Amino acid sequence: DVPLYGHWQTEPYRPPPAVNGVIPRNPEYGTVDLWNGDRNLLPAGTVYLNPQEGASHVAAAARALGVDCAPAKVGFAFKSGRGVPQMQGFVVCQEHAVAVMAAAEALAEDARGKAQARREKAVLKRWKRLLQHLLKRMRLRQQYGH
Repeated sequence: DVPLYGHWQTEPYRPPPAVNGVIPRNPEYGTVDLWNGDRNLLPAGTVYLNPQEGASHVAAAARALGVDCAPAKVGFAFKSGRGVPQMQGFVVCQEHAVAVMAAAEALAEDARGKAQARREKAVLKRWKRLLQHLLKRMRLRQQYGH
């Protein structure tokens, strides 16, 4: 095996930097390519926000703040003989990262509160149905006996 290029003839890929709050993206799909989660492929001036770090509402928070936000493509999964892109996390400009994370946390807290309210409403509805059925049963037993 003879390499096509010598080590001195190649240089690692450096994506273009973010300019004026605009993140450079893949022109076809609008994503930022971070192969295998390699943070060295981040455009200069940007930050990678991973959903495991509490950034599950990042896109909605960035949209609400009017900040540019791009999904991160971290690789491909092969299913049924086809490559399916794996999106995980988001890329935002460094100067907006703290504000976006704070807004994302607020949105997540709001979503948790709404989910808790829905669960409580469902529980109360079930208790109401149970009590109505018990009262109906008691009324029928009083009226018609055992």
